[in-house]
Amino acid sequence: MGIAQLIEVVTRRAWIVAVVTAVAIIVAAFATAVRTPVYEATATLRIQTRPGSTGAVREDDLLYADRLANTYRAILGSRPIRERLAQRLGTDTAPEAEITLPADTELLRITARDADGNRAAAAANALGDILVADVAPAGTVTRVEEAERPGGASSPSWPLALALGLLLGAAGGAVAAIVADRRDPRVRAPRQLEAAAGAHVLAEIPPLPADDPGPVRVFNTGSVQEEAYRALRVALLAQDPDDQGRVLLFCATGPGEHAASVAANTAAALAKAGREVLAVDADLREPRLHTAFRVGGARGLAQVLQGTADIADVTRRAGRNGPMVLPAGRGGANPGALLGSPALPGLMDRLAVDYDIVIVSGPPVTGVADSQVIAPCTDGVVLVVPGGGVSSTAVADASRRLSLLGAPVTGVVLCGGRARRGAREIVRSAAARAQVDR
Repeated sequence: MGIAQLIEVVTRRAWIVAVVTAVAIIVAAFATAVRTPVYEATATLRIQTRPGSTGAVREDDLLYADRLANTYRAILGSRPIRERLAQRLGTDTAPEAEITLPADTELLRITARDADGNRAAAAANALGDILVADVAPAGTVTRVEEAERPGGASSPSWPLALALGLLLGAAGGAVAAIVADRRDPRVRAPRQLEAAAGAHVLAEIPPLPADDPGPVRVFNTGSVQEEAYRALRVALLAQDPDDQGRVLLFCATGPGEHAASVAANTAAALAKAGREVLAVDADLREPRLHTAFRVGGARGLAQVLQGTADIADVTRRAGRNGPMVLPAGRGGANPGALLGSPALPGLMDRLAVDYDIVIVSGPPVTGVADSQVIAPCTDGVVLVVPGGGVSSTAVADASRRLSLLGAPVTGVVLCGGRARRGAREIVRSAAARAQVDR
């Protein structure tokens, strides 16, 4: 997994990262609060090889001083001295003590640690007294600084504990987000969709506001959805720079997945760009395009296939600059058989000659076989997939079925998910991919 994919997953599963991080910080805070505080006090002494020596120091004096300091350190850490220390403090065991020798000095530091700050200071000073009075020759060890009661505990450290909780929580949250993302079969991001469908994502259509009833309608109010359809228009035109007549089937992987809305808005966007566009409603079971474009829907494709009407009689222009619309019409008791009639391939060929581009709104790929009957009569299929609601398996299965019929999936539209890229970026990437594919 690359850095870009990792950032995408963590962003998509930000709530998991936030929860794990919060839990880690709470655990770190609780563990810090219940730990017994430890106080640290240090006494400093000076070691001399001879009492009151102030003259020139010889090399053998330095070697001797180093051995002497290490000897004192070993003696102060021995069991007899620790027992004497405990006896002087009136405790069963002596506090923990650390003897350090700062480099290139004659100093010896005694650091005592205990749950009681006063006892820690007393222990450090008592060890110094033992060294001066009972261990070292008289006058060779002098006190430089006595230990004082510390103002606060040296451990646990709240800043360190919380920082570690934050760091470990964020790392654990990222791992949890990756695991959750891999175990979630639903398609939530363009990369997942492209991998499942085996085709590029042409556009991402932002979701409608929560208070919007969301009928099948054409956006023409300068909304973010309209901008996304402009991006889809550019991507489709980049696939066919010669403007040869093409027939594209728009269908969803499952029922109720916005295919009609995407088809209608794509046709409208192409018509605004000056293309002669025909929007065909081939979903004879649940026709919707006549509602989106506000044209009559009683007669249409069904009557043309039955031979009871001519195309010119049932197509209508949607508004002054809108696309031509061929409604579904009344499909009768067996829409599947009607779509499977020999008249359909010839009709699609004729429409490809008469129009720059034909947008066909079809039924879902799964559930009924209608789209699988229509697909071989078109130049390609655009799969419409709702963000977060369809499994990658379903997308891959739909793509496989269409490919077996000789109807390649030319692109995918992620509809109703969170748009993670701006419209301009979608346009640039789609156009670039089209250049590469050619």
